[in-house]
Amino acid sequence: MTTINNYNQVTAMKNTIRTKLYPFLLCLLVSTTYGISQNAQLNWSAESDVVSINGVEAHIASILEKAGDTLTWKQLTNGQTEINTFEINNVSGSWDLPTDSGALNYDLSIEGASSTLELQHSDGEDFSFTITIFGYNPQGDQYAFHINNLTYQ
Repeated sequence: MTTINNYNQVTAMKNTIRTKLYPFLLCLLVSTTYGISQNAQLNWSAESDVVSINGVEAHIASILEKAGDTLTWKQLTNGQTEINTFEINNVSGSWDLPTDSGALNYDLSIEGASSTLELQHSDGEDFSFTITIFGYNPQGDQYAFHINNLTYQ
């Protein structure tokens, strides 16, 4: 009789696990996957008034905008606007909207040249937005932006 009771208890425990734990794990998997794919869909705009080009600071007002599969860098100098448009080929990393923190890496291309954009931010630190363009320079030309404002669209 004890064996039957133990068997019934084990069976009841398995059923409880199946009915309560499996749905929880499924929800956790879906929300994690949604969060990761949401980062790829995240659209934003950032403003900068200083950019370091290969380590040399330049006062160039810039607007960086990510919309869909495109990154646009608008440079505003002497009343003129120069626009560079990058195609986004891949996105990796994660970003937490409520805390404005995380790290995202974009693989880009512009006029046949491969490029990367790295976004990083954590509490107590400045935003770090760095574009590296691999064109004529094999090490890449690096553009590090001093971000004044970041908004989500």
